[in-house]
Amino acid sequence: MTGMTATEHTAAASGPRDRAPAERLVIAYAFAPYADTSAVAATKRVAVQAEPVDVISNAMDSLRGRDDSLKDVVGGLVRRRAVLDTPTMFAGWSSVLSFCRAGQRTLAAWAQEPGGTPYTSVYSRAHFIASHLLAALVVGERPGLHWQAEMSDPLSRKATGELREGPEPRGPLAEELATLLAGRGVRMPEGATVYQWAETVAYTLADEVVFTSDGQRDYCLSLVEDPHVRAALAPKAVVTPHATLPPEWYTRRDPDVLGDAPLAGRAGGERQVQVGYFGGFYASQSPQTLLRAAASLAPEDRGRVRVHLFTGQSEELSAQVLEAGAGDVVRVRDRLPFLDFLAATRQMDLLLAIDAAPVEGDTVPHVRLSKWSDYVGSGTGVWGMVTPGSDLASQDLAVRTPLGHQTATLQVLTSLARGTLPARSAPDARP
Repeated sequence: MTGMTATEHTAAASGPRDRAPAERLVIAYAFAPYADTSAVAATKRVAVQAEPVDVISNAMDSLRGRDDSLKDVVGGLVRRRAVLDTPTMFAGWSSVLSFCRAGQRTLAAWAQEPGGTPYTSVYSRAHFIASHLLAALVVGERPGLHWQAEMSDPLSRKATGELREGPEPRGPLAEELATLLAGRGVRMPEGATVYQWAETVAYTLADEVVFTSDGQRDYCLSLVEDPHVRAALAPKAVVTPHATLPPEWYTRRDPDVLGDAPLAGRAGGERQVQVGYFGGFYASQSPQTLLRAAASLAPEDRGRVRVHLFTGQSEELSAQVLEAGAGDVVRVRDRLPFLDFLAATRQMDLLLAIDAAPVEGDTVPHVRLSKWSDYVGSGTGVWGMVTPGSDLASQDLAVRTPLGHQTATLQVLTSLARGTLPARSAPDARP
């Protein structure tokens, strides 16, 4: 059995059948309503493009929680929706096989419905990598479809730069993909992992490969060893930042995220300064500079500023806050549903963004932080802890401090507590 199909054809049609059918197919393993970074990015792409779509995604309940607010973002645009009940994994080959075959069966069933599947384009997004492999099969069966493949990060590398370990694709599905690659003069090397396969398939076969920053595009190009793949990718690699929703989406909710914040933190009854950080800390990021600086605040300043880490109630992070002696300044908070998060960015006095550390051997991080697209739409100033030359450093920041610089971080917290924000500085020039 190549995959469970119980929910393949719920075809959760999102509205009347008399509406115009979708001409764009979205293949996003992670999609609304799952609380996943890639799901949010793909959902926002659909919302901003404002074009009717059919969606194939995976049931991710075993790995991700649900965020039903995301459904509102694309509710009027999704014509048909198949949520495939296949095993949820990042890169297990059996999982990829199940997803791809279930997706093919779903499309075959949709093609028999009135109106069929009159697609002119397909969009896929990874991580998770199965999205790109199913998209390759779809365009292989339907010549003429324009395939836009979006990369979140290099699929074959970890955030810290090391090569990802994974299984080597085998069997009929791998042979089908190999045939598609061979038609473009590309052959996968022996021992290549499923991550490398997904990367090469998208780079070679897609009509357009979307990266979210110049640095990410250049880094990914630098990792391509096969000259045929590099030649195929270079002219169609485009940079399109993560989508930012229109301002009205920031006012649809009114969460009480500051209900426990005292209003008389400063002399004269002024409210505390509220700094918000939203999202997790990845392996290439660290909150330690922030925690040590917060612990070093003078006693008279500690009640005047509050840093909220909306990361989820992580026991490890909470322990780090307490161990640093910053528990009265830094609060670890629950993650918020997406629309509550957007609203909460407007309740903060300052939003915090922290660069990922550069991978070994490089001096500049290559990624664009996905939260930037949501921060910039809020109208709230952003404090960036940056590496010179990074994507974040090039943005219009209200405050910037060097990544890992405890003294500079303490100076900002002290200035905030005393009501004197540092002057806004100009963005760094790109190298």
